[in-house]
Amino acid sequence: MSQTRLMFRSPRAQTLASSAVVTLLFFIVYALTAAPTVTWQHDSTDSAELAAAAFVFGVPHPTGYPLWLLLAVGFLRLPLVGDPAGRLALLSALAAALSCGTVTFGTAAFLRASGGQTVALVGGVVAGLTLGTSTGLWNVAVVTETYALHTLLMSLVVTVAINEAVTGWSTLLLGLTMANHVTGIPTALIGLWRNQLPRISQVASLAFVLPGAALYAVLVLRARAHPPLNWGDPETLSALWRTVTGAQYRYLLLVSDVPLALSRLVASIHDLVIQFSWLGWPLALVGLAGTWKDLRLRPWFALIPLYIALPAFYAAAGVEHYQLPLVVFLSLCAGLGIAQLVAGLERGRVRAFIWSGAIAIGLVGSLAIGVHVSSLRGDTEEVRWVRQLLAATPPGAIIQSSTDQETFALWYAQLVLGLRPDVRVVDTRLQAFPWYQKTLMAYELAVRRYDAH
Repeated sequence: MSQTRLMFRSPRAQTLASSAVVTLLFFIVYALTAAPTVTWQHDSTDSAELAAAAFVFGVPHPTGYPLWLLLAVGFLRLPLVGDPAGRLALLSALAAALSCGTVTFGTAAFLRASGGQTVALVGGVVAGLTLGTSTGLWNVAVVTETYALHTLLMSLVVTVAINEAVTGWSTLLLGLTMANHVTGIPTALIGLWRNQLPRISQVASLAFVLPGAALYAVLVLRARAHPPLNWGDPETLSALWRTVTGAQYRYLLLVSDVPLALSRLVASIHDLVIQFSWLGWPLALVGLAGTWKDLRLRPWFALIPLYIALPAFYAAAGVEHYQLPLVVFLSLCAGLGIAQLVAGLERGRVRAFIWSGAIAIGLVGSLAIGVHVSSLRGDTEEVRWVRQLLAATPPGAIIQSSTDQETFALWYAQLVLGLRPDVRVVDTRLQAFPWYQKTLMAYELAVRRYDAH
C-alpha cells in the first residue's frame, strides 16, 4: 500500500494519471456524441467514401491516407456491433481523446521542467480540456474522418519537440504524418528542426522517415488487387505520385483569384476564432504572450499565419479542419497561460487551486455547449436519404450522380449496406478519368455479388 502511494507521488506518475483521466473523459464524451453511421454534418461528406474504402480495403480519394486506411481496416475487424461507419467514428473518438491526453502530458512535462508539480498538472489538464472542447476537434471526433488521427499525430509532434526528445521520434512522426495528411508536414518539420542534436545526427535520423513514407506502398498493392474503390488507380509510380500530390484537385488552388482568396481569409480567421470557448481564448492569449519570450517555443508561431492562410487559398469543402495543428499549439498555450496565472497567484499567497479549479470547471462546462453544437448522436439523415432514393429507383436503372454527397452515399449504400445491387451508379464528373472507367467494372462486379447472395 505504501509503495503504491509512493508511486503515485512520483511527478511522472501523476502526469500520466492526469493524462489518462483526460483521455478517458473525452473518449466517453466523444463516443456518446458520435454519429451512428455516415453523415453530411461537420463538412464530413467524405465519411461515406472513406468508410466504404476501408470496408472493401480499397484506395480512397487523394492523398490516399494509407496510415488511416490500415488502422480503419484493422478496426473494422474488431468484434464490435453496429454500422461500419458508426464503428469507424469510434476510431475517430479514440484518436481525438488520445490527442487530448497527449497534450495534457506534453504540457505538464514541459512545465514540470521549469516549475512546480502543481502548476504543471494544472497547466497540462487545462491544455487537454481546451483542446478537447475545441469545436474543430470535437467535430472530427464524432465522424468517420482522417482528421482525428491527424490531430493525434500533431499532438505527438508538439509533445516530443517541446520536451526535446530524441530526433528519431521526430523523424518517425514526420514519416507517419506524410502517410496520413500532408497538411501536417510543416508542423512535423518544425518539430524536427527544433531538436537539439548535432546536425549530422539529424541527417542520419532521417532514415526514421522511411517507415511512414513506405506505407504508400499499401496503395500500390491494393490498386493491383483491383478493389471496387480504387481512386486514381495508383498501380504505377506516376499514378501514385498523382494520388499523393492530389493532382486532381490542383484547380482548387486560388493563386490568381485574389478577391475570393481574401474573402476566404476572413472566413478562415472566423473559423479559428470560434474554435475555443470564452475561457479558452483569454488563456491562450496569455500563454502566447509568455511563449513568445521563450526562444524554444518561438518557431511554433509560424503555424499561425500558415494555417490561417492555407484554408484561404485552397477552395475545398471542410478546409477549416486544416487548422487543427494550430488548434493543438493554441491549446498548449492555454495550458501555459493558466500556469503563468497560477504561479503569480501562488506568489501572492492566494489559494491557487481555487482559481485554477474554477477555470477547469468553466472548461468542463464547455462540454455542455459542445454536446449541443457538435453531437451527432442519432443523425441518420444521409442513410435515410439514400434509402429513399434507391427505393424510388426502378429495377435495373442507372443513377447519374454529380456531387460527392450523392456519389459517396450511393457507394456506401451498395458496397457496405448491400442495397439495390441491380442499380448502376455512374458519377458524371469522374467519367473522363481512365482510372474511373477501369474501376467501374470492379465496382459493378462487387455489387453484383450482393445480388448473387
